[in-house]
Amino acid sequence: MNLFFASLLLTLVQGGFVRRHTPGTYDISIIHTNDIHSHYDQNNKYGTDCTPAQITSKQCYGGVPRLKAIIDQLRREHPNSLLLVAGDQFQGTLFYSYYKGNITADIMNLLKYDAMAIGNHEFDDGPENVARVAEKFNFPIISANIDASKNA
Repeated sequence: MNLFFASLLLTLVQGGFVRRHTPGTYDISIIHTNDIHSHYDQNNKYGTDCTPAQITSKQCYGGVPRLKAIIDQLRREHPNSLLLVAGDQFQGTLFYSYYKGNITADIMNLLKYDAMAIGNHEFDDGPENVARVAEKFNFPIISANIDASKNA
């Protein structure tokens, strides 16, 4: 049986069905975010909402507009790039508590993520909510060894 599969593989390779490796290099850039926890507004150095005075004096950080500007700049500078997220987009602010992931999906689609791994906080409202929000994503979720049973 092993001889059969070895012969089949050799036939496919020689027949051009399997692409041959071409020596050379391929540059790829990974743009990565994680643990945003629904913090979509800008924050001050204490991680709380910016006051008008802090905004005027440019003492605020983060927020979706800044994140999008940086991602867009990195994509222009590195055209062969992937935007990946390692999870924990859910939970953390009223954006999630009220909208239960709908705003999260809208923002992640706006930023044009290429793929997402699921974090522990994605399951805070159960696997049903993860599945519901995932239907709104324009990109795949890539994860393994997830046990979403009630006893896990």
